[in-house]
Amino acid sequence: MVEEDPRAHHFAQGVGGACLLASAMLTLWGLTAAGSVLGLLVIALATLNLSRKICMGCLMYFQYRRMRFALLRR
Repeated sequence: MVEEDPRAHHFAQGVGGACLLASAMLTLWGLTAAGSVLGLLVIALATLNLSRKICMGCLMYFQYRRMRFALLRR
C-alpha cells in the first residue's frame, strides 16, 4: 500500500459534484441540452477513471498547484 495525499481526490470529487449540481440546475431552468451534456461529461470522465485509471480531476488539481506555485514564486 502506498500512502497518497487525499487532497487531489477531494478536489476531483468536488469538481464532479459541482458539475452534477450545475447539470441539475441547468435542467431545472429549462436548459435540458446543456444539463444533459454536462451530466454526460461527468459520466464519461467517471468511465475513463474506472476503465483507464485516469483521474481528470486529479490532473486538474496538479495543474492548478503547478500554476499556483509558478505565480507565487515570482
